[in-house]
Amino acid sequence: PLTILRGRLQGLADGVFPPTKELYGNLITHVDGLTHLVEDLRTLGLASAGHLDLKLEVVDLASEVEAIANTMEPELAAANVKLERSLQAVQCEIDRSRVRQALLAILDNARRYAPHSTVCMRTFVSGTVGIINCSDSGPGVPPESHDKMFERFWRADESRSRRNGGSGLGLAVVRAIVRAHGGDVVARSSPSGGLLIEVSLPLFTPLPLKRPEDRFSAEATSAGSQPPMRLAQAG
Repeated sequence: PLTILRGRLQGLADGVFPPTKELYGNLITHVDGLTHLVEDLRTLGLASAGHLDLKLEVVDLASEVEAIANTMEPELAAANVKLERSLQAVQCEIDRSRVRQALLAILDNARRYAPHSTVCMRTFVSGTVGIINCSDSGPGVPPESHDKMFERFWRADESRSRRNGGSGLGLAVVRAIVRAHGGDVVARSSPSGGLLIEVSLPLFTPLPLKRPEDRFSAEATSAGSQPPMRLAQAG
């Protein structure tokens, strides 16, 4: 992207390229791509150093998935991707912006590598974790490569990745964010033969409220543990 950006800017400076609205739009697109790449590298660097700070709040995963799905739907539609949802309320304590970053990367991966397919986003509870999964009916990935997908710069098909503009960092960022929350992410074949990416996050567990009688009991126990007072005898 830097080479293309510099070449186009040099062409504008030398008068080789006319300063058209379309050209400026292409330059902005390249800048946006570089900004996204830098943010991905920053996230991975912080995660590797154990400094990916999280601002935790109790959030319904279904609401977050719905918000990101609505944001990405026009881009998915442009790639002839039909987006379906099956969302159940799931309460987790997460960093909203980081989880949204992960969801965007997952849906963008489907847009790039599973065009002309159907993508289904689901949320549900399984035991002590909340689940977000994204399945598509695209070409899929061989099972032996499912674990490798979350490695930095891994690509199943170099020529296809170059054509679609992927950096090879998106799913690595997803794993870094999810694991920073104490969760995990896995990939496997979807029921339709495409790809399914599943994120699991610990459920929010509220602390039990203390009853007034518990407080009085604790105070009585504390008082009972004190040595008895001795009265001074008159001389």
